[in-house]
Amino acid sequence: MNVADYSAVSFVHGRPAAHPIHIKFAQSVAADFQVVDFKLPWHAYGAPAYKRYLSWLVCGILFPHKRKFRVFLTEGLHFPPAILKWTGLLNRKKQKVVGLICDEALYFMFSEFYSASTRLAMLQLLRSYDALICVSELQYVLARNLLGRQVKPLLYKTFNGVSAERLESLGQLQPPFTSGKIIFIGNGTAAWRAWYKGLDLLFEAFGLAFAQRPDLTLQVIGHWEPDYLASQVEKYCPDAKTAISFTGPVEKLDEYLSDAALYVHAGRGEAFGISVIEAMAAAVPAMVSDWTGAKEAVAKVSPRLIFPLDSGQIAGKILWYMQLSEVKKRELSVRSRQVAQEYTEEKAIGNFQLTFAHMCRDLGI
Repeated sequence: MNVADYSAVSFVHGRPAAHPIHIKFAQSVAADFQVVDFKLPWHAYGAPAYKRYLSWLVCGILFPHKRKFRVFLTEGLHFPPAILKWTGLLNRKKQKVVGLICDEALYFMFSEFYSASTRLAMLQLLRSYDALICVSELQYVLARNLLGRQVKPLLYKTFNGVSAERLESLGQLQPPFTSGKIIFIGNGTAAWRAWYKGLDLLFEAFGLAFAQRPDLTLQVIGHWEPDYLASQVEKYCPDAKTAISFTGPVEKLDEYLSDAALYVHAGRGEAFGISVIEAMAAAVPAMVSDWTGAKEAVAKVSPRLIFPLDSGQIAGKILWYMQLSEVKKRELSVRSRQVAQEYTEEKAIGNFQLTFAHMCRDLGI
């Protein structure tokens, strides 16, 4: 289907910008881009509650060219488009609010991480959408669980992917099978983000595994506050701190993945986890929690690479993998790279377009 066939779409996203693959999703349906807090900015900086609420209201009522669009596609759940709907400023038959579900919100509602009032407000927001396009089976299941028997919003599934250039570069790597190096890739600037990424579980599990295998090392790549990381290591694995290194954000992951034995991701509701696919493309087997969206890819390699949110069991999985024979590790490595090829950016964009077209037909737009 040609993008000209789509109705007018507004892609509403946070600051500083949408995720790169989600930008390409939106471009593939010829969307106009609109930052969610174009009046009273707060999204990238944090703000007191009253300013957030006022910004939602103002940005909803003053949404630019609101009559032009047939679909308001939001990256995650956002209040301004819903406020347009609640206040009667949208034509409910001809204009629809659709969420690309790609963040922590559903799991935080499900696990009651949010306060009772925040959870109630988020559930009301979720139920006001006309359709949800979930970036993983995990997000789809969470949405269905939270919505219960409610017929709307309509639910759809898609997936994220890695660019052909990245896959080609990562495909040149051949990590060693004798290494004891574990790697994790992720970013965050707040405690909730670390909880979402499962850093506490990762550190505690590594400490337990290190006690039995002192040849293990852990490398954490990504932007985190150094003092926060140090406090977490001191809390969860003080005896293993000399075996843990923090690299900070890097331009290119290849040199770090090239000598890694295992990628471990203990996400709590991680919507997808593109770094998991990148590790697999580099032939580094990925081990993930059963609350990580990319588990659907990892399961195709081996269900044994999936663990529950329990540090003892994560440590056991790490030790199990490390004692495998070189032949078994090679089999998992080869299969990981094969599965990663199913998650290309091109396939992800194509799938999103088909899903979006199907959704538009179902919504009558």
